[in-house]
Amino acid sequence: MEENDIATMEEIKSFWTEVLRDEEQKLSDRFKASELLTKTYDGGDDTGVVKIEISKELKEWSS
Repeated sequence: MEENDIATMEEIKSFWTEVLRDEEQKLSDRFKASELLTKTYDGGDDTGVVKIEISKELKEWSS
């Protein structure tokens, strides 16, 4: 296998972005592309939940 046989992350992200923006694609494919693209930025957390830590000082301030 040659080095050029494997897509770079930049190429993959570009492809997913093209699918995401292509209004002629099925909506499910566009959603999947957005999901995969997002996972490359946040580490791939499959829960869909954003975790927020509140500092002790903020908890005390808001009480």
